[in-house]
Amino acid sequence: MRHAAAVLRRPTGHDDKYSRGVVGLRTGSDAYPGAAVRVGMVRYLGPERPRALVLHRRPETVTADGRVQAWVIGSGTTPGRTPDAAAALRRPAGG
Repeated sequence: MRHAAAVLRRPTGHDDKYSRGVVGLRTGSDAYPGAAVRVGMVRYLGPERPRALVLHRRPETVTADGRVQAWVIGSGTTPGRTPDAAAALRRPAGG
């Protein structure tokens, strides 16, 4: 298995949301329109202030550490992470 860290470069202070990448999601269909607006579960791990904003907007979001199959690490994150945050991102899928 190849880890994403092997092919991704560390962001710098000169990067922005476009140089770091844009995630596109193509989901839903006429038969399953709800798939475009909801996934099975969303787990958010992050600092207290953004976590409060996420919960205000999407109260169904789970903000406790736990099982995750894939992480999206996007714009607005800082290059440095706490040891706990780094460990959570390295846990195997389903762990």
